[in-house]
Amino acid sequence: MYTLRSLLLVLLFSAAFLLPAETFSQPVQATVTGSGQMTGHIATVRLKNESTGTAEVFLAPALIPAIDSTQGYVVPGVYLIKLRPGQDTAVQLMGYCTDPNRPPADSGQVLTDPKYWGLEYLSRHFVPGDPLLLVRGFRPLPDTVPYYFTFPGTSDTVNAQLDFDRYPGSGANLVVDAARAIEQAYDSLYQAGSIQTPYAAWPERQRNAVIQQALWHALGALRGIPYQLPEFQAALYRQYAREAGREPDTFSDTVREQLTQDVQQFWTAFEVVCRAAQVTLEP
Repeated sequence: MYTLRSLLLVLLFSAAFLLPAETFSQPVQATVTGSGQMTGHIATVRLKNESTGTAEVFLAPALIPAIDSTQGYVVPGVYLIKLRPGQDTAVQLMGYCTDPNRPPADSGQVLTDPKYWGLEYLSRHFVPGDPLLLVRGFRPLPDTVPYYFTFPGTSDTVNAQLDFDRYPGSGANLVVDAARAIEQAYDSLYQAGSIQTPYAAWPERQRNAVIQQALWHALGALRGIPYQLPEFQAALYRQYAREAGREPDTFSDTVREQLTQDVQQFWTAFEVVCRAAQVTLEP
């Protein structure tokens, strides 16, 4: 359990102004745990107002770094929670996984201490031309890359790589902005009828899947561990194998042909969304 001070959240009381630092001695407690999911409801914050005053808690967009062998997350939304004296409430955080190579945190697993999160309002907002290699954690690009991460919403490449789990404060704005740009691009394309995947009959499932995979593709370039069609295909084969209870090398030709078609249709959608969001650029 953490206090709001360690959470780096903004605590407001019923008065319409920020109270001084000693206000944080008023005990509003918080615990952040995983949900077992990689997309959608990715974590739960349980808050308890142990003070005698009404409290409002503002949760800013955040980059939650990975813990142990489990994945990290990005939460692009803003939350404002009002708490009566003594009230105990749970808030579902909606977001996305940032690493396709790690499993999600188990349901109920305590996540990384929020004092180590990258919070959007505390992190620098980078723009094209910024000397990123002078910023903690950024490293030069290798001589060749299969594709670039761009400053979200632009065609300007981020000519550096970053392990944002290790340096969440440096990467928070880039990752949050990428997630938002991909969400907005998907919604616009979907409304225009430009998204077609095997999940078309399940709109919410399709939205979550396409945004998640597009984000993995984009962040792979920023991290320096590309996530491309072969990686997605391997993941889809593993998923099908688990569901079917069979090894991939035992798939029939008919199953392989259908999976190949599904992979290509999905990947086309991911690339279309990334291009519309302007988060990746081919060399």
